[in-house]
Amino acid sequence: MVRSVLTALLLASVLVTAPGAGAETIAAECPAYAVRLERARASLVGGDHTGALAALREAQRELAECIRRESDNAGAPVLLAAASPW
Repeated sequence: MVRSVLTALLLASVLVTAPGAGAETIAAECPAYAVRLERARASLVGGDHTGALAALREAQRELAECIRRESDNAGAPVLLAAASPW
């Protein structure tokens, strides 16, 4: 489980901070996502793996909502997976 949390946190942080991946847009358009990622990182550093996982799940929900909202605004709705493997 700890490995899953670490992997998910690493992937999420790469998505937010990767150059050329629109990180500035993600942070600007979905600030709650970035806040949840920071909360997950802080929980993980503090040894609270359960809290980190919960924050990552919240971040995933926030990101999905932002993607839906942006795609609806662009007139191109997208389908996202309803359940997470973790």
